[in-house]
Amino acid sequence: MFAYGGWADMSFVAAEVRQPQRNILRALLLGTGTVMGIYLLVNGAFLHALGLAGVAASKAVAADVLSLRLGEFGSKAISVLVVVSCLGAINGMLFTGARVFYALGTHHPTLRWLGTWNERTGVPLRSLVMQTVITLALVCVCRREGFERLVVFTAPFYWGFIALVAVSLIVLRLRGSTATGTFRTPLFPLLPLIFAVTSGAMVYAAIDYAIQRRSLEALWAVVVISFGLAWGLWDWKLRRR
Repeated sequence: MFAYGGWADMSFVAAEVRQPQRNILRALLLGTGTVMGIYLLVNGAFLHALGLAGVAASKAVAADVLSLRLGEFGSKAISVLVVVSCLGAINGMLFTGARVFYALGTHHPTLRWLGTWNERTGVPLRSLVMQTVITLALVCVCRREGFERLVVFTAPFYWGFIALVAVSLIVLRLRGSTATGTFRTPLFPLLPLIFAVTSGAMVYAAIDYAIQRRSLEALWAVVVISFGLAWGLWDWKLRRR
């Protein structure tokens, strides 16, 4: 699930895509299919080079594979390539993630300050700044064993809200609340249900992992979710007024 974690990011910039009805679907299918193919080929190469036990025991699989033929130079070269690849991914996530906060600000009174588009730069500048501040704060707090701690902290509510996306699709379609001319969902509602159940399984796995390790990050995740629910209730009351 994490390997294809950016599959839906194209939809975040839908408002800036030409001919979105055709090009968004094409980008999602081609992007996900390409990533899947590369992922399977690369992992097949890793398994061929190191074997199943070697891959399981390795902490830096790509570096270990390259070092077999190219020695230390190969190990360092692939590490640099991974860093460059990460920078490209971060660049894309910065732009797509900020659009989500911008959209949030345009729909909710308490976050209206986020729903401002900077005409000079052509980006939602306030959303970008807020996203940067929050990200740097998480990096500073989780600087030790950072990746694992961030995963434990974010996984429960990340996958929880991903599951709710599928549930929301089902509810809105059944209510007839979606606009005319929207995308069709093949095998509706079977595919959204499978997606929701799969995401729910990830939520369960994340919570179980945190409980077994008595993780403090999991407690903070509960705090964040509780704060979000309280804010959502308050914002809903404001909009009703």
